Order: sequence, then C-alpha cells, then structure tokens
Amino acid sequence: MSFEFSITTTTDRLPSVQAWNDALRERGFDVSLGDFRWDSQAGFLPVRVASVQSGFEMYVDSVTQKRSLLGLFSRSDPQVRRVTARLGGSHLGCTAAVVSFAVLEALTGGTYAADLGDPKLPATQRMAEAQGTYSQTRFLLAR
Repeated sequence: MSFEFSITTTTDRLPSVQAWNDALRERGFDVSLGDFRWDSQAGFLPVRVASVQSGFEMYVDSVTQKRSLLGLFSRSDPQVRRVTARLGGSHLGCTAAVVSFAVLEALTGGTYAADLGDPKLPATQRMAEAQGTYSQTRFLLAR
C-alpha cells in the first residue's frame, strides 16, 4: 500500500535542486536530494538521510485545468506544476519525503494536498511534524 501527498505551485517558484538541498540543511535536516530536472522527473528520486542512501518516488506534472466552452475540453497549464511524493514501506524514504516536501512548501508557498492527514494544517505545523519525524529517524539510525 502506498500514499501520496503533493505541492502545487507555479514553475517560477520551483527552486533549483541545490537551493532545495541548501534549504533542507539550513533548517537542520541532514537530507540530500539526488539530482533531477523539474521538467522530466517521474519515478524514483535517490535521497540520502544522515548519510544513509534511500529515496522515494517523485512525479512532476502539469496541472490540468478545465476551460469552459460548454465544459467540453481541458488543457494542461504549463506554468502550474503538481509535485507529488508517492510513499511505500521504507521508513527512511518516508522521512525523506515528509521533510523535503515540508521544506518545498515553505520555499514555494504552494498548496499542499494529501491522501492522509489534514491538508488544512498550517505549513508551520507540517514543518513541526516533519522535524518530529526527522528526530525519531535520527534516533533510530543512532542505535
């Protein structure tokens, strides 16, 4: 079983991989995303958590918006992207995704959506939960 969560934002707000990694470190997370391109990411993204290799599935898609001509057609808006994490059973992969997406939400001011949990939580609360998840993972890695 897997679950997903996503951030929807505009292309001009998506950070470079380096800027995203820098923001993770600035917030105290020893998490490093592998290299990828926003215009072609679709699948497994390698990530290091506290020097341990892991990762999660990440997809970047254009958002389809309905356009009205009797509601008969829709088109993708190339300026709006949905960045989705799909998580399975790996504890480290889940931690990497939760932390990375909390930081991505803070960087972009994007809209958060999830299969599970409360999408109406303020971004600051999601960041606090990410910090808690990360602390638990660090504790388990230290054992």
